[in-house]
Amino acid sequence: MTKFSAYAMLAGMIVLSALSVLVFRLQITRMGSPPAELIGKLLFVVQALLTPLAIAAMTSFGVAFVFWTLASTKLPLSVAYPLTSLIYPLVLIGSHFLFGEPLGPYRIAGTLIIMIGLAVSNLGA
Repeated sequence: MTKFSAYAMLAGMIVLSALSVLVFRLQITRMGSPPAELIGKLLFVVQALLTPLAIAAMTSFGVAFVFWTLASTKLPLSVAYPLTSLIYPLVLIGSHFLFGEPLGPYRIAGTLIIMIGLAVSNLGA
């Protein structure tokens, strides 16, 4: 595997991880609130896990794990792992457009701080 393909696998992992979080949240949002009692909550979770969207989310996460495994065999962990923080802005933007979550200045500033930290940590890598 070349470094280019390792970075492509890492990019795939980042996108698929963010996608899996957003798709699973979409499923949970469609289901509404869980019941108050413990057995009801357990059944709620089982029902959520057996839906096509949840299965798609779990498949996406599984493929992301395979991509991470392959990428981490070629890239230094000190470079590859910080890049996974690119999941944050993807989820932030996705949750804004899919669920109408606020995209205020503090969230944007916090995400920018993470991205600046990511850039600084990879200087000279």
